[in-house]
Amino acid sequence: MQAKSPFKFLDSFDKEDINEFFGRDEETKALFKKTFESNLVLLYGLSGTGKTSLVNCGLSNMFADTDWLPLFIRRDQNIIESLHQGIYNAAFEKKLLEGQPIRKQVHSLYLDYYKPIYLIFDQFEELFILGSQEEASRFFWLLAELLQAKLQVKIILIMREEYLANLDRFEKIIPSLFDNRFRVERMRTEDIQEVITRSADRFGIELEEPAEEVTRTNIDNIRNERGWIDLANLQVYLDRLYRDDLHRKGQE
Repeated sequence: MQAKSPFKFLDSFDKEDINEFFGRDEETKALFKKTFESNLVLLYGLSGTGKTSLVNCGLSNMFADTDWLPLFIRRDQNIIESLHQGIYNAAFEKKLLEGQPIRKQVHSLYLDYYKPIYLIFDQFEELFILGSQEEASRFFWLLAELLQAKLQVKIILIMREEYLANLDRFEKIIPSLFDNRFRVERMRTEDIQEVITRSADRFGIELEEPAEEVTRTNIDNIRNERGWIDLANLQVYLDRLYRDDLHRKGQE
């Protein structure tokens, strides 16, 4: 029977994966700092750079449970309806939300928990790919209302950077839209090496000797034609190391 892989492949890291989340310590601390500089953070980067994992795992573990109430929201069929549903699902006093504008719903949710609410919109580019101009306009007016209402709420927009230009026309609604932005860069070679060596230690993988030289060679082998390393390919490579090691040990 084939052993279950401990690696994520295309899945993002969640809060409970912190002991396997390597190579992003600096970015996690920098993003945590950003959340205190403004009530709106624009987090962007190329596809495959681990934006969602940085928030779901890295940032989530910087907060004590008493310090924040994160609501992770995807657009689904309509971003405002998804926001309503996220608030409703988290609320204790659900009846108090009925017929209320989102501003009052957010305040009611705060009174349920008495901790700052973080509205985290993941894959935010879906609003521009799948949504209408009317939906986008309504959403940004709603964000502006929340930001101006002096509520205990912070907003994080997570999106692919090739869609950033779609935000330009909404600066008139939220002039500070680009003020507190954070770009998630591709992992550097030394970060990739850290991921490999710490993952090997975590999961008991014995790397071939000389380990550092073999690791550098294998990193070069998984670069794409542009010289980048996709994090999904890195996960595939780690899984191969894991299975090769099991095979050598006669465990698979």
